[in-house]
Amino acid sequence: MELTIDTSQAVLCLALARQGDVLAEYTWRAQHGATAEVVPVAQYLLAQAGADLKQLTGLVVTKGPGSYNGLRAGVATAKGLAFSLEIPLVAVGTLEAMAYQYAFLPWPVCPLLEVGRGEVAAALYYTRRSKWTQLVAEHITVIEGLPLPPSGPIFCCGTLSPATVSRLKGVLGRRGVIAAGAAAWPRAAPLALLGWQRLAQGQTEDLATLQPLYLRHPVITQPKQPFSQSPSLL
Repeated sequence: MELTIDTSQAVLCLALARQGDVLAEYTWRAQHGATAEVVPVAQYLLAQAGADLKQLTGLVVTKGPGSYNGLRAGVATAKGLAFSLEIPLVAVGTLEAMAYQYAFLPWPVCPLLEVGRGEVAAALYYTRRSKWTQLVAEHITVIEGLPLPPSGPIFCCGTLSPATVSRLKGVLGRRGVIAAGAAAWPRAAPLALLGWQRLAQGQTEDLATLQPLYLRHPVITQPKQPFSQSPSLL
């Protein structure tokens, strides 16, 4: 069995699966932080399946971008379990996990995650000849600068504010379809399937080097820029 952990957003998702086939899934809005809530929920899912931690054969975790504290907690928990249980771990990008829920669509999928300052983390994925492909890597941009194909329909997904959805509609026009409401609610099941595919192919992580993907570090961690005079003022 594989345990899937997604703590990259305010809504946390865990799933217990067997070769990607979900046995149980639990999605909730964090109340006390991912660190305090992930392990009890994992134990609950295992109990519902009549299993325990020792029966896990693999782990899947989102690595970011996303919530700084949430990612640290999720990745640290997954690494700790993988080390103690001596089982493989796969880390999947948050945006890819969001997009994979719509991998069946015949259009490019653009997952979006609001990161503040009027910006979003974005990427672009597409199922081409039955193969899931990343067209544009994760990056930070503004809605007006999204990596959209020059023509054809585009599908966007993500838990977005009404203001961001309005801006997005203005950019996409009639060619865009936006997942909203219940369709935008995070799910662990697509992540479990994607993770299993990589576990089966041996695409596992090095626990010593795996780190969350933040794209942008918190302001408090950024070094201060040294003062320098502009040549035009000399």
